[in-house]
Amino acid sequence: MPVFGSNGVVGWHDAAVVDGSGIVVGRKGTVGSIVMSTSPFWPIDTTYFVVDAPHRDLRYTAALLQTLGLDQRNSHSAVPGLSREDAHHLTIEVPPLDEQRRIADVLRALDDRIDSVARLEQLLGEVIVSEYRLAVEEREGEGQQSL
Repeated sequence: MPVFGSNGVVGWHDAAVVDGSGIVVGRKGTVGSIVMSTSPFWPIDTTYFVVDAPHRDLRYTAALLQTLGLDQRNSHSAVPGLSREDAHHLTIEVPPLDEQRRIADVLRALDDRIDSVARLEQLLGEVIVSEYRLAVEEREGEGQQSL
């Protein structure tokens, strides 16, 4: 099971504290970071977490949390920290579940496109490096000095 700290996965464990999907919120260090887990997980003490529930769409909830500016609610000076009391005092309006799901579907489609562009960018970079290496090898084969 993934073990989550305030900045994401920090390790693995054979047991879970949360027996389903959920959202991890950075409490200490990386204040207000939002990470979703689609599997059972173990959140360490530098986090808060939200468990999945029938009345909310988890993807929508994660996106909503990202809009609250939790990263700007640092209530500690030496080590950044998010106070539970400060977070609980935030007022939000939550639409009905069917609307949450429609919004989450749009967000998923956008995330899929972003992932596709990132994969394409990585492949393009690999092609450029490969073509450059071939060009250098050809020049060296012709007796010219490499770059």
